[in-house]
Amino acid sequence: MKVLNPLFDSVFKYLLEDLEIAKMLIHAIIKKEILELTPAPQESSDIELKLKYSQIGMIRQDYVAIIKTLASDGGFTTEKVIIEVQKSPLAPEIGRFRNYLSDKYRKKSAVGSDEKYLPIKTIYIIEEIFNNDLPAVLGRKGIYFNELENTPYQGARDAMVELFNHDSWFIQTELLPHDFKEELMYVLSIFAPWFRKSPKDRFIEIPDDEILVKKHKILDRIFRRLQAATQDNKVNTSVDVEMDYENYIEKMVNLRELAEAKAESERIQREEAEAKAEFERIQREEAEAMAESERIQREEAEAKAEFERIQREEAEAKAEFERIQREEAEAKAEFERIQREEAEAKAEFERIQREEAEAKAEFERIRKEEAIIAEMEAKRKLAATMKKYGESIELIMQATGLSYEQIADL
Repeated sequence: MKVLNPLFDSVFKYLLEDLEIAKMLIHAIIKKEILELTPAPQESSDIELKLKYSQIGMIRQDYVAIIKTLASDGGFTTEKVIIEVQKSPLAPEIGRFRNYLSDKYRKKSAVGSDEKYLPIKTIYIIEEIFNNDLPAVLGRKGIYFNELENTPYQGARDAMVELFNHDSWFIQTELLPHDFKEELMYVLSIFAPWFRKSPKDRFIEIPDDEILVKKHKILDRIFRRLQAATQDNKVNTSVDVEMDYENYIEKMVNLRELAEAKAESERIQREEAEAKAEFERIQREEAEAMAESERIQREEAEAKAEFERIQREEAEAKAEFERIQREEAEAKAEFERIQREEAEAKAEFERIQREEAEAKAEFERIRKEEAIIAEMEAKRKLAATMKKYGESIELIMQATGLSYEQIADL
């Protein structure tokens, strides 16, 4: 069976106009039962391809639908699903789709008679391999985590939190396996590389026996929808435009690469000529440098001889300096010895002076005590004599200066 390649934008859009196919495709990817699906009004994004070689304007159309699924609490969840099919590796799709997503976050969606902000899910079906290490179908889903307890949060999801984040799925079609154990692979097999010879093929070949062997109802419906697209003039015209566009880009790339290759060849020739002239200049400079080197070597030999002479003189001067230092050290030691002896003699002299002063002071003290004793003895004798001759105590006290008790004890 020959069908149109669903990697073309217009074919993919035509395929998902069948709501059952759209529901099954989204269900298989996000693993949720789709209770209702409402295609959003067709939205397109004008982009200007600022390629490496040319600048071209075009319009891209991304699939957007509003889905209703069963929530974990038994209620319903309404979400917006955006599917992006990326076939050409040349377009600046990351910047375009980030702007596109920001627009989807900014705008409300019609839900019945109301308009409201909806959680977003994005699905990227990418024909080119952008990372061989990742699985063919990669889901990136946000989890709730209690950072204070360092444990996953097991409660229900919050509507406001969901509006600020979105889950994403990335499908690298060139990495899709032949394993059909999962229902998802049945649905995604329409994008698999083994049904086409080249990514640019307008048609893909589906062997009839494959359909019979699988007996997969939705897959059979997808194939027959794609087969019907081959008879749709509008779809085929759109595919023609997409293919002409890709061929034009490839042609522009080839022409520019040829022009760049010619310019590169001329640049290399100029650089080779400049390199040859530079080489000859370097050779002349090397000859001059060699002559200069020989002159320097001669001067170095003379400088070395002079240096050795100076070293000898320095060695002699050093020996003389060390001799003088030794004599100075000996003289210093002798001077310090004399100073120590002088200090010891001075200390001894000061000790003798102190002892003489102490002896003199002791002599003076004894002499004073003897004078006091002699004076007291004279006073006592005078007092005794006066007492003997009957003088009054008061008169004796006046004459001798003795106390009443001292006179009474005589």
